Amino acid sequence: VRFDEVNCAALYCLPVSDLTLVAENLPTEISVKGFDGSVESKIRIEDVSYVYEKDITPTLEITVSGTKTYGSSKIGYDMVAYKIYDSKGYVVESGNLYINGVGKGDKFKDDSISVYDITPGDTYKIVFSEYHY
Repeated sequence: VRFDEVNCAALYCLPVSDLTLVAENLPTEISVKGFDGSVESKIRIEDVSYVYEKDITPTLEITVSGTKTYGSSKIGYDMVAYKIYDSKGYVVESGNLYINGVGKGDKFKDDSISVYDITPGDTYKIVFSEYHY
């Protein structure tokens, strides 16, 4: 009898440890600058929530919410950069939030961040910053 750990269906039934996602220094305000360097709008990130799906492929689904505190909705969309770090300080995911159609004072919710290469039981940190062209 030989054990094939790669193709073992029983592995999918094993419990998977939870993880923790930390978003420090909230609320935080991010300036969104145009090509000329001028501030076109400001986005205040107020809350970060997450769901950890433990099915066949563990997935971290992140929802970011906040308010646009400066600028109009005429610029199309606002971009805010993010990076997600593991507990050892390595970047495991980075990208941009594209916040579309919000004007000054409008609240928004974005659930477009999904991380698939995730280690169960680890602690992750998400950091937001200004998008750079």
